[in-house]
Amino acid sequence: MMGWLWAAAVAAAAVAALLASRVRIKLYFSRVGSDDHLLVEFRALYGIVRYKYDVPLIRFHGLIHLFDVKTERVDRKKDVLLDEKDSDISIENIQDFYRQAKLFTKRIEDFSGWMKWTVAKVRCTQLQWATYIGIGDAAETAIATGIIWGLKTSLLGFVFRYLKLDARPELLVQPQYNRKQFSVKLRCMIHIRFGLVLLAAMLLAVRFMRANRDYKKTKTKLESNPAG
Repeated sequence: MMGWLWAAAVAAAAVAALLASRVRIKLYFSRVGSDDHLLVEFRALYGIVRYKYDVPLIRFHGLIHLFDVKTERVDRKKDVLLDEKDSDISIENIQDFYRQAKLFTKRIEDFSGWMKWTVAKVRCTQLQWATYIGIGDAAETAIATGIIWGLKTSLLGFVFRYLKLDARPELLVQPQYNRKQFSVKLRCMIHIRFGLVLLAAMLLAVRFMRANRDYKKTKTKLESNPAG
């Protein structure tokens, strides 16, 4: 009997530890000249699950066919390249994604409320955002510097109305008076408890099943009484 109690206690402690663990996401983006680089690192369950998504190549082509993107997915724990692919992002892709996302969110009861609740559980523990701007003219560079400062503070003010910030953001806008330049370096780290991720997923699943059930009921009713 005592053995079963000990086993149950150990199992409960293990489950509690897993639920209390953090899901960490690191984001790094840089644009220097015409070279763009995006790196996303994902870590969960005390490092048992680790993945890195590396986008070393982003090429801009125009307003219709926007970008060519090369993506690498790496298992950081084993330091193994899992897959590598080239894809493109176009106006048509974005419009199709927007239509599907709109249909999905429209069917979910109070999706915006669920989203706000979930985002409020996410915490930002690091934010570094540096911009280097040069127009070629000192006066115009000074004006552009002020505009970028305003855009940054306004954007972050809006974001952190919903997202919790646990660290002071490190912001920099460095004017380059003697040359033309536009470079960006962004580093961000966020985390959320694994238990909250599961809870958010379950809440969304329940709302989706409820919406799907109501949709089927309404469809059946309309089919059985088309004149009504």
